[in-house]
Amino acid sequence: MDNAYPAEPFLSRSPALIFFAIALTVFTAEAVVMVLLHYLPPESWLAESFTDAALLVLLISPTLYFLLFRSMAVHIRERRKTEETLRENEEQQFRIMLRASLDGFLITDTRGRFLEVNDAYCQMLGYSRKELLGMDVSGVEAVETPKETAQHIGKLLETGSDCFETRQRRKDGQILDIEVSANYSTLYGGRIYCFQRDITGRKRAEQELRDAKESAEVALQKLDASTQSLRILSRAIEQSPVVNVITDMSGAIQYVNPKFHELTGYTAEEAIGANPRLLNSGVQPKEFYTELWATITSGQEWHGEMCNKKKNGELYWEYASISPVRNEQGEITQFLATKEDITERKRTEAELKLSAQILNSISDTVFLLDLEGNFVYLNEAAWKSRGYTQDEMMGMNLLALNAPEYNPLVASRMQSLMENGQGFFESAHRCKDGSIMPVEISARTTESGGRKLLLSVIRDITERKRMEIALQENEEKFRSMSAYTQDALIMMDNGGNISFWNAAAEKIFGYSAQEVMNKELHSFIAPARYYEAFKNVFGHFREFGDGAMIGHTRELMAVRKGGGEFPVELSLASLKLKNKWHGVGIVRDITERKHAEETLRESEARLNELLENLSSGVAVYRASPDGQDFIISTINQAAERIENMRREDLLGKNVVEVFPGIAEFGLLEVFRRVWKNGAAEHFPVSFYRDGHIAGWRENYVYRLPNGEIAAIYDDVTKEKQAEEQMHRLAHYDALTGLPNRTLFTDRLRQTLTTAKRGKAHLALMFLDLDKFKPVNDELGHDIGDMLLREVAARLQDCVRESDTVSRIGGDEFVVLLSAIEAEQDAMQVAEKILHALSQPFEVASNSIRISASIGVAVYPEHGGDEKTLVKNADVAMYYAKSDGRNNALLYRLKMENSQ
Repeated sequence: MDNAYPAEPFLSRSPALIFFAIALTVFTAEAVVMVLLHYLPPESWLAESFTDAALLVLLISPTLYFLLFRSMAVHIRERRKTEETLRENEEQQFRIMLRASLDGFLITDTRGRFLEVNDAYCQMLGYSRKELLGMDVSGVEAVETPKETAQHIGKLLETGSDCFETRQRRKDGQILDIEVSANYSTLYGGRIYCFQRDITGRKRAEQELRDAKESAEVALQKLDASTQSLRILSRAIEQSPVVNVITDMSGAIQYVNPKFHELTGYTAEEAIGANPRLLNSGVQPKEFYTELWATITSGQEWHGEMCNKKKNGELYWEYASISPVRNEQGEITQFLATKEDITERKRTEAELKLSAQILNSISDTVFLLDLEGNFVYLNEAAWKSRGYTQDEMMGMNLLALNAPEYNPLVASRMQSLMENGQGFFESAHRCKDGSIMPVEISARTTESGGRKLLLSVIRDITERKRMEIALQENEEKFRSMSAYTQDALIMMDNGGNISFWNAAAEKIFGYSAQEVMNKELHSFIAPARYYEAFKNVFGHFREFGDGAMIGHTRELMAVRKGGGEFPVELSLASLKLKNKWHGVGIVRDITERKHAEETLRESEARLNELLENLSSGVAVYRASPDGQDFIISTINQAAERIENMRREDLLGKNVVEVFPGIAEFGLLEVFRRVWKNGAAEHFPVSFYRDGHIAGWRENYVYRLPNGEIAAIYDDVTKEKQAEEQMHRLAHYDALTGLPNRTLFTDRLRQTLTTAKRGKAHLALMFLDLDKFKPVNDELGHDIGDMLLREVAARLQDCVRESDTVSRIGGDEFVVLLSAIEAEQDAMQVAEKILHALSQPFEVASNSIRISASIGVAVYPEHGGDEKTLVKNADVAMYYAKSDGRNNALLYRLKMENSQ
């Protein structure tokens, strides 16, 4: 038998036989003990009992071991080997996943010390793997102390998993915003597994969005007219640009400025050549446009309001001024339309009209009181607005209606009214639900029926009070924003002198507001080389309020106090006050941003170098607009090596043109899915040559933010070949190439399942070679091995391709016949095998004669499961060998009963 697959003890295959063997052993052992005790000298009953038990255990222990525990120990050992193999495979797959991951991955212990990091994490922080493995998490944290890091880890140990954002410091000192997904496992003494992603760019974009939002909020504040500088700035922020359109004499559009696109949604390319009718909303009748056209073609200007429609279907109102443009001969050649978006104004006018209608239909509260404060008359609004019924309020006194804090003023106000005849003051009333209503009271004295009364017209000023509070808060917010914003807010009057200078401007330029106020702007903050250009355009700006810089954001150089130049981002707007144009500028110091951009360029250079030195092939493809074709735009050196092609022969080519098999193998369809859905895919590919697999590739396909497709791939042919070799060694006999015991057991299980489902028959043969041992002893094991290979070949010739021949031990074979009609079919195959093996074998100039003993069991007659069939075929084989060998016996129940 083959030592690699220990035979299961014969008796252990049947629980009944085990029980019988143990009972027989105990009986025999007890008989022997009693005989021994009979001839031993008599002792005390205690000594005899101890001797009896000891001898009994000594005699039956070997039998119990071989019957019960030996097969269990073999099974446990084989299971542990299998579990170890699975664990090694899982760890190998885990390492491959980490190597291919574009996100940073790390493993730490419960104290935060690095146990493992992948290449992506090393690249993210700029450390080598060796450096990181000598550090802990607190060494790279930029915002947490070691104590805070320990507390964070403690929380993770309690919850098991966590997702959060943090900041980490690269080796070069750069601070990165990091998104962390962490999980805790108690295996290996407790470990923390983290995926980390650099979100610095996303955070920067979010900050810019918040800055833009704050700027918009500042622009929407309505400031009190009492503060001149706040009013000027508010108007500057709320200033709307003007749309300019030029058409020819037929009405075809020849030019639109950028504000046209912002207002209508149509680009210049869509508008030029089209007729202004593309904006027609259908609100104005046909006669409206007929009159407009007659006016401008006659040489007159047309002014008016019209409702137009944007590209997205949204309606808007505009105030248009259309003027004819004449050539030197005075002939009309074109028409210039200047348009202003008045949608908000029209909406406001409509709301004001509606408010006026509502106010006209609702009366103010009217009270008529006697001098003691009792109500004589109330209008409907008086009691309804305060939640009372008319009877409830008529039974009240003014002191009961007033908020308590105003009652001490009632006597003095009554006296003032009696002296002056009228008065105007504020108070507050308490409504039925307990709420307080601030009111404005206009009162005068009157007489009715010979007695003096007070007539009061009262207005609810709750909303006004709220607006006053809100206005005060907004003013405070604006002052705070103006004082503490990071951008300089500067205003230039019509003479080019500074009229507003906030705290940020003082910080950025180094001049206080007192130093620069009412002084020429450019002499302080602009380099001398800009002076001439400023003089050339300032005259035009002073007259018309526009220019190339107005409404745009530009990057320029500015000068600080002391003469040092630095880069700034400048946004300019024009503002007309008292018929004079003023300029408002927002200046941002972009020194740090410029430094960051330079750092980014250097980082991109390093990444390109890293790309070129990666061991994995990397290729980037530019997708066609429909995502069906892909052009090679970038490859690295490893890709050249793997493809065995030069870079210049690949770049700019359609991937299908260079690699026609990409569609056949399914990789082109993966590219299309990834481009459409944005979800990365792992796609292994095998290549065939002459009907056989010639190689394997592991592909990881991603969609880049710019819409390109990137593929990272490795040639894993050698690894796959080694894996196949390991698979063959695990499932096939190394000597004969036949399936081994493991593979045979799997095939028996599958064939038995198929037979049960189809109610078919199958046969199992156990075959043991006769007279094989003398061959090994006399001719040597090399000749014996050659003979076994010849036997395997003859066995395979005797069965069908759907049948299985397996070597399960030294000279033992099993044959599985799938789908037979009856027992006789199996016996015919057995006879065929006996005949084939009885013929002489010519092995290394030796003529060798052997035979075989075969036991046959048939499903379902001889067993309905694997274990029973195997046992019964084995029993039949032993009977065949006992009956003189070189024969085949079909299992019969009497064989087992006679044992």
